[in-house]
Amino acid sequence: MAAVVEHLYTADSSEEEEEEEEFPIEPSNEAVLESLLYDRESHNLVLVGCDGGKVTAHRHVLAARCPGFSRSLESNPDGFTTQKIEEYPASVLQVVVDYVYTGKLKEQEPTEDNGPLKWGNQRIQLLNSSHFFGLKRMRDEVMVQLTPKTALLMPEVASSGSRTNGTASKIKELSYLQLQNLPDETMAEAMPKGVLNALSTPVLTEIMENECLEATRRFEILSVWQGARRDAGDPDLKETCRDLAKSIPLHKIPPTILATKVKNSGFIPRDWVFKALEKQALNAETACGFPFFSSPKKKKRIKLDTGTCERSMPGLDA
Repeated sequence: MAAVVEHLYTADSSEEEEEEEEFPIEPSNEAVLESLLYDRESHNLVLVGCDGGKVTAHRHVLAARCPGFSRSLESNPDGFTTQKIEEYPASVLQVVVDYVYTGKLKEQEPTEDNGPLKWGNQRIQLLNSSHFFGLKRMRDEVMVQLTPKTALLMPEVASSGSRTNGTASKIKELSYLQLQNLPDETMAEAMPKGVLNALSTPVLTEIMENECLEATRRFEILSVWQGARRDAGDPDLKETCRDLAKSIPLHKIPPTILATKVKNSGFIPRDWVFKALEKQALNAETACGFPFFSSPKKKKRIKLDTGTCERSMPGLDA
């Protein structure tokens, strides 16, 4: 943290009074702040959103607090007062600028005037803009608004400690889970194609009431990430999916969900599924009767606690 000291003068006194205001300055922005702080001529920066609206802010505040804006300021040093940012509408930029000034994100909820569709789309835009402008804290706060159950879904991501191992991708994709509480038309507008398909199954109530909540929710998250990875082609997300797949205790997932959902995941080897079924001591007919195993490609002998059977199953080594 660094302190910006502004000198205030009164008409009747020549004494100088100091008032300190704390600014969370990124180390790389200190030089920019130094050059702009008392440059009153270029104090204002007008941001023009894609909807034609205008948002006004002070250049030195943006330089001190926002890495994304600072990069723009450094790349346009010569006397500009207007910057066009076509990616986001003015309503979203206003929320971003308000956060830069106050350090607080307005916790708006869907209302009659600001319905679930509009609210959901704006939160997604805020999430993207926080990444665009390098506002990591704002990104995390948007995630809290989108996913109030984040602590249940992924405790190590929701913690306030260090964030590593592709967390940006984790948090971004995790946010879409909360949108399943919104109407179908909202999801269709606000969510990528693969993510929407992954969340379309009506299993949320069953999952929330199940004693194996954590394992099942992680399995749902993997389905979401898998769909998002296909849409975005994100290599970091691919590694995240692999790590998450290894961390899921499959034997704790209800067999009905396991059988219907695992076929959509490219990160769960099928022999893992059979080991999970064995641990659950399922009988042979139940295990071999799942639709997931209906494609006759290779034969594998499955040993269960209740017996042995032989049936054609895909993707298994003979």
